[in-house]
Amino acid sequence: MIDDVLGLTVLSIVIAAEWRTVAPGPSGWTSVGATVVRMVLFLLFAFLLGPRLVRVVFKLARHLHGPHAAVTVSLALAFIFGFLAEYLGGMAAITGSYLAGLFIASTPAHGQVIQDVRSLTNSFFGPLFFASVGLEVNAREVAGRWGLFVLLLAVAVLGKVFGCGLGAWLKGLRGRESLLLGVGMIPRGEVELITASIGWSAGLISSSVYSLVVVLVLATALIAPISLHALFPREPTIAPADSPVIAEVPERPVDP
Repeated sequence: MIDDVLGLTVLSIVIAAEWRTVAPGPSGWTSVGATVVRMVLFLLFAFLLGPRLVRVVFKLARHLHGPHAAVTVSLALAFIFGFLAEYLGGMAAITGSYLAGLFIASTPAHGQVIQDVRSLTNSFFGPLFFASVGLEVNAREVAGRWGLFVLLLAVAVLGKVFGCGLGAWLKGLRGRESLLLGVGMIPRGEVELITASIGWSAGLISSSVYSLVVVLVLATALIAPISLHALFPREPTIAPADSPVIAEVPERPVDP
């Protein structure tokens, strides 16, 4: 959660710095500073007031007797928070929608919202998003930059294994358990793809780098389960000693 929010925040700062090159001079740096201040203020007010606002909205939504009123309210909040994040906080819209999802998860209606949204996402919006991302990939550009791909992949894998594994170790998990957590956190997902799309649209990265990031996300999704299976093979299940034993049924009737 925190790394996604921080990553999107840094992306917004980088975009503001890129705009500074378009308007060089003190005014450019003033724009960057103003953007950072807007981000900090937005995140501060979002975390302080957002959960309370969401709870109040859901209390009022109880008077709506529609079968999917909670989903409608959740989608409206996601769009509103996204709008506020982009136009008031100077951040990517996904940041505000992401925060709205976090706040909605703390409400009693979150279970129903997840159940209703999951089917629609898995059947339509999810495949549509990943298909649109894949269509923008240029395989020829990826083939010529294997060195950079291997470097990015190593950083992505080792960063998660050592970063998350060390955090788990500091929290009391030892050896096998901390390594298991670190390896399980290797996969990247839709947040990284959205970040790459925003960076590409803003002109921060080239088409070849964007394609590398997409392939990198796919590679990490494949590496994690393979690594988990290799490092932690499934142990045979042994019935407890005190478990009831089922008597064998004789093949033929016993003579009286």
